[in-house]
Amino acid sequence: MWPRENLSALDMSSQALAGSAAISSCPQTTMGKRKKSTRKPTGPKRREPLDTSFTCLFCHHDNSVTVRMDRKEGIAQLFCKVCDQRFQSKVNHLTEPIDIYSEWIDAADAAERDVTTSRRPVASSSKAQPAVSFGSDEE
Repeated sequence: MWPRENLSALDMSSQALAGSAAISSCPQTTMGKRKKSTRKPTGPKRREPLDTSFTCLFCHHDNSVTVRMDRKEGIAQLFCKVCDQRFQSKVNHLTEPIDIYSEWIDAADAAERDVTTSRRPVASSSKAQPAVSFGSDEE
């Protein structure tokens, strides 16, 4: 090739056209696709902590029921700050406060069912009652 200084303007334009023709004749494979970005690996997902205060079943106050778990003793205590309802349950290493709250709900439902089934409705007798006589009219 000749040095650049010796090229005329006409030769430069013809070379530019040839270069653009070579680019346009090449099919573009990336048209319409999103550019992939390199992402840094993320750490483990942080789990949101579960609630430890709940709504009371009896007084219906929000966040008045708290659960305290003593894993060494194996006992969890649930109590309401407003109406002083209490519940105790056994725990293991997998038990969470929501599990104790769910057990309390189940125990309250079972106790309510026991109370309603132990009361027998007062049934009226189907036998005819004898007429009560207060004395005879013949005397």
